[in-house]
Amino acid sequence: WLHLLAYVGLGGSIGYALYGWTSSIGNQGIGTFLTTWGYGIAIELVQWPLPERTFAFADMGVNAIGAAIAVGVWLLLHRYVDVYEM
Repeated sequence: WLHLLAYVGLGGSIGYALYGWTSSIGNQGIGTFLTTWGYGIAIELVQWPLPERTFAFADMGVNAIGAAIAVGVWLLLHRYVDVYEM
């Protein structure tokens, strides 16, 4: 559950950060998903050679589900979010 919730939060943050990156909200969703899931894969690969950490394909799958949920929520709610340029 922790992976799922963490990656929903990460995906929401990345979705917000990528807002306006492209004019297509679909491309933004794809970019958000791939960035979020790619981060999760990278973390798992870093853990692979470390004896005190665990590498698991299941974690990668849960990370992908969390990223997909975040993208789905973002696609539903993006028009209600105020985005401020820095």
